[in-house]
Amino acid sequence: MPRFFTQDLFIPLGDVKVMVLFDIPEKKRKIRNWLRTQLKMWDFEMIQQSVWLGRGPLPKEFSARLHDLGVGECVKVFPIRKIKN
Repeated sequence: MPRFFTQDLFIPLGDVKVMVLFDIPEKKRKIRNWLRTQLKMWDFEMIQQSVWLGRGPLPKEFSARLHDLGVGECVKVFPIRKIKN
């Protein structure tokens, strides 16, 4: 099981909102569960099971960890900006 990012150094506290979307195959369920738990630890809000909203930016080490676990292509992170009329 991958280790969690628990140190203050890795907690996203910026003013940017980010949306994390993922589609991780069933055969990598443990990694998918790890990702959900990590997002909860960062106070992300679950919109749907694989769509989460929270503060960013996310640490670069997080993206590297996803790639090391073989799910980097399965996870997308989008900055959320307000649209002005």
